[in-house]
Amino acid sequence: MKRTRPYMHLIYAAAAGALLCAASNASTTQASPATSVLDRCALAIGNQPRTAMQGCLKTQLKKAHDAMRAAYAQVESGLKKIDSAATPDALRALKHSQDSFNSFMHKECRRQGAAMLGGSGAGDMELACQVALTQWRATQLGQN
Repeated sequence: MKRTRPYMHLIYAAAAGALLCAASNASTTQASPATSVLDRCALAIGNQPRTAMQGCLKTQLKKAHDAMRAAYAQVESGLKKIDSAATPDALRALKHSQDSFNSFMHKECRRQGAAMLGGSGAGDMELACQVALTQWRATQLGQN
């Protein structure tokens, strides 16, 4: 059965509500960056079946990964051009930072998906989280 966008907004509003409840210890209440990724994909897929959300999120994740890889390669290349005794340490720190980010991202996004308590949007929430955090990481790498 084809579901319309208003129905999807209810699903994602509930997802955002669950995340906000889970984050009730935070001092300020704001929507998760993953929620805005979900909103953008909901607008993009329009009245297509809810299953089209996965395709949109996977496309967004690929774009985010490509941007992150490019930013990482640029930082790495810049460091390799520096003739310094500290360059090897800086390259190791960059790699360690990226490995730590990847570990954090997978664990945090798993947590956000689990906050859906097995709901049908759990996978979408997990993917949206990965998109948001990967975009954030690409931006951080690009600032160096």
